[in-house]
Amino acid sequence: MERQRYHQFKAKDFVLDQDFRSWLSGTAPDNDRIWERWLAEDEEMAREVEKAKMLFHALNFNKYRIEDEAVQDDWKRLKSVIIKDPSEHLQTKFSDRINWLWSVAAACVLLVSIFAVKQFWFSKPVPDQNELITRIAPKGERLTIKLIDGTSVRLNSGSTLTFPKMFLGGKRELSLVGEAYFEVAPDKNAPFIIHTGEVTTQVLGTTFGIEAYPETGDVRVAVVAGKVKVKSESVRDKQEVFLIKNEMATFDKTAKRLAVSEFDSNKQLAWKDGVLYFDKTDFYSVIKKLENWYGVKIQVSESVKPDREWRFSGKFDNQSLDYILNVVRYPNQFSFEINKDFVIIK
Repeated sequence: MERQRYHQFKAKDFVLDQDFRSWLSGTAPDNDRIWERWLAEDEEMAREVEKAKMLFHALNFNKYRIEDEAVQDDWKRLKSVIIKDPSEHLQTKFSDRINWLWSVAAACVLLVSIFAVKQFWFSKPVPDQNELITRIAPKGERLTIKLIDGTSVRLNSGSTLTFPKMFLGGKRELSLVGEAYFEVAPDKNAPFIIHTGEVTTQVLGTTFGIEAYPETGDVRVAVVAGKVKVKSESVRDKQEVFLIKNEMATFDKTAKRLAVSEFDSNKQLAWKDGVLYFDKTDFYSVIKKLENWYGVKIQVSESVKPDREWRFSGKFDNQSLDYILNVVRYPNQFSFEINKDFVIIK
């Protein structure tokens, strides 16, 4: 690929370029670095490429081609209109014949245009704009997702985000199971709504984190910047609260109640920076968190009976699982054995 030929390209030109489409569709991974370098060096090209990306995804390009039969049928229909009897044209005046030739030429251009439009718009199934996309961060992994509106989502391990291919109807609506950190692109005409079981969070453009693992007793919404509305959809007692910077709403699934408090982002949102943080955490919650973080299965032997009042606090930045288990078990509260992705605590 030569960079020079892209200098004068506009969004529509990129969309029609085969190399560009291959890069976007992921069929040419070897070109990733080339495109990234070009876009970093050329601001104008980067702007046009962003427009082209949105157009590309909206059109939902695929590999279908126009059938030859359809082309032949269209040509026959057009030819029958232009030339009913070619012998008649041979007897016309010279000027009439010239006019006739211009008509044929114009018709050919029109035919080519029709074929091009068919190739561009009608040679593929109409994209389902309501199609839902599900992205999963497996246990032991974290995932960053860029939505079509420019919103960035960091998905914690063991979490699932479901969202539509296109945001329609004047709102941006998603559902989350697990934990995620959102940097929402502002759009005053399209509120951003996240469903997490009995709790709904709505914003226009802000930065916040949501923790909503099914196995935990609470749903937490922590605001880093902007303003957020949190609603409890509980049948027993519907509530609504507004949060600002450094405020967190906690929904108790058992009591069906929302409570507002301040929070420490270095603790509540440490995971997004790759830091594992425990704050007075009980034994079995520590085990669940380690399973998610490292993508392992931990089996606790019946002989291990931790004190109900036992709580653990600690901060770990890129530490190994065996290192953390050694810290947690101090002083000799249990022993453990690690076998690849399976751990026995005994």
